[in-house]
Amino acid sequence: MARKTGKTTEELWTLHRHDARELLGLFSAHENGRRLQVMATITSPPYGSLKDYGAKEQIGFGQTYEDYLRDMEDVFGQIYARTADNGSLWLIADTYVADGPAPRPLLPVPFDLARAAESAGFTLRDVIIWQKDRTLPWSNGTRLRNAFEYVLLLAKGAEPKYRLDRLREHSDLKEWWVRFPERYSPKGKAPPNVWNIPIPIQGSWGNGELDHSCPLPPELVRRLVLLSTDPGDIVLDPFAGSGVVLAVADRLGRKALGCEIVDRHAEEYEPIIKPEIQALTGASSTNGRVDSERAQLIINLRILKFARVLMQKVAKREGVLRPAGALVLRGPKDGPALARPRIVFLIEGDKEARTAYRRSALEVAAERPASKFGLEAGIEVIAGGQKALVALARGRKIYLYLKGRTTQAERSVPHGRINEEIRQAGDDSDPPIFSDIKVDVDPRPEPTAVESLSLN
Repeated sequence: MARKTGKTTEELWTLHRHDARELLGLFSAHENGRRLQVMATITSPPYGSLKDYGAKEQIGFGQTYEDYLRDMEDVFGQIYARTADNGSLWLIADTYVADGPAPRPLLPVPFDLARAAESAGFTLRDVIIWQKDRTLPWSNGTRLRNAFEYVLLLAKGAEPKYRLDRLREHSDLKEWWVRFPERYSPKGKAPPNVWNIPIPIQGSWGNGELDHSCPLPPELVRRLVLLSTDPGDIVLDPFAGSGVVLAVADRLGRKALGCEIVDRHAEEYEPIIKPEIQALTGASSTNGRVDSERAQLIINLRILKFARVLMQKVAKREGVLRPAGALVLRGPKDGPALARPRIVFLIEGDKEARTAYRRSALEVAAERPASKFGLEAGIEVIAGGQKALVALARGRKIYLYLKGRTTQAERSVPHGRINEEIRQAGDDSDPPIFSDIKVDVDPRPEPTAVESLSLN
């Protein structure tokens, strides 16, 4: 058993007055023989020579750009050494105009930092544009007002922890979402890579105690923490500033530690900044939420459209009979597939014709586009007309879908009228679909304000 050094691991989870270039020393002083692994580092590094943070040993200010990048590569190397194989590094950074005589070039700081991190072993995996409205520098004679920063995701291994489902969106059920449910996850749409999150106004943090030249909004940090960590994971910020990353990560059930060389930030973190930031970060945000009603709607739309696609694709094959109709039943919910519906086609033909139709339907189900629906459907072909369908539908309320429209049920159908509905739909290009699934979604987009005026 390793001998304890006097500092416990629990004392590590806070903001330390410490130089990021001595990060490994901070870890080793608290580990007591146990090697800790960081799951995500989330940080906004110093902006080169642009900002003076008022500390003698600071990185960036007072250094050449080359020395700044060398120091950053050293820090990234220490982070890499303590990052889990499925861990990640998030860099929040901006470009700025170099000092010196004209013409002064625009320094691509975010991507120079990414190259320094790659030299340490990380791999650049994604770029997010953070539209923040207020940033420094605002503008100059040859540059528009800058209103965004880059958020770069770098990974240590080939498969970083990435919990995308926690940030999926369920707003705006539009035409394409309804018409093409197979293209959208039931858990919601993946968020875009442009995030509009305003930077906090100084003095707007509740009691107004937070004072930092580049405070990160808690919502930005929350998203990154949810994306790349689970409760209990370690989150690191080697340039912690006033400690927003640490406070949000701690609020979300992670173990958070950070380094900061400004004495005041380190002193004020626990008594002032941490409770103030955490009051703005809801504990319910830990794992994100899935809109179960919307998720089931997408699955239902997929099932009904899947049956329609099978009939339409099989109809293009020569020598295959047209079904009189199809019965689509939900099926069990177990297994890895999104759903396991039972799809029964009614063929008024001999056994050979039914066998040929089922074989064609199975082949179509294994090909695109049907194979992309994520369903594990049981496909059957029966004869016997209404009686056979009624026997399968017993105990279920059945809804009718006509003319290939699977986004809106026409009406519910008593079992005794199934045969009549099949007869009446005989001339339709698409056979009728009967199902115990009811959906009623208008696939047409809502009219714009201008369109609404033109309709009145």
